[in-house]
Amino acid sequence: MVGQIVESGGQALTIGAIADGSMIIRSGTALVGMPKDRFFAYITDAYSIAAVNTWYDLPWNVAAVHKTGFTHSEGGANPERITFSNAGRYLISYQFLMSATAAAHYVGRIYKNGTTEVVTSFANGSRRYNGFVRRITIADFSASDYVTLQVGSQTASKIESHDAAGNPDPTTRQCAEITIVRI
Repeated sequence: MVGQIVESGGQALTIGAIADGSMIIRSGTALVGMPKDRFFAYITDAYSIAAVNTWYDLPWNVAAVHKTGFTHSEGGANPERITFSNAGRYLISYQFLMSATAAAHYVGRIYKNGTTEVVTSFANGSRRYNGFVRRITIADFSASDYVTLQVGSQTASKIESHDAAGNPDPTTRQCAEITIVRI
């Protein structure tokens, strides 16, 4: 099970994945849908936050693992943009690890069409040196809307994979990730 959403009427929807990576949605034990529109991508390179009190659009430098119902140009002019092909209601989940040399406060949000923060997408965290910022939100989008994950900090810092020297090296370092699923 990846996660569960409980609607205001009390209905619980469980979102999960099967062996081939496809997403499924269940209500109780009944299969209620396999979303056709899904997007998952991550970044492997550290990303520097140089200026304080500034929003940065996070570029997704790895080809989307799943990209059905979306367009995204990994190596193009706007690698930070994820564009919706179909109108609908979507669940968006993101996380990133911030690293700084001093105590810091980190923030993230989903920004729609370069003009509007998606309601309930803002998340923050603070840590002495390293800290995760995570958020799950649900919002409606029109076909051709696009979103970016914007990040910021109150001190110069980086988004990076914290790999302590004593730990075994991971096969794939992930500094940040985003998942979008039509529900």
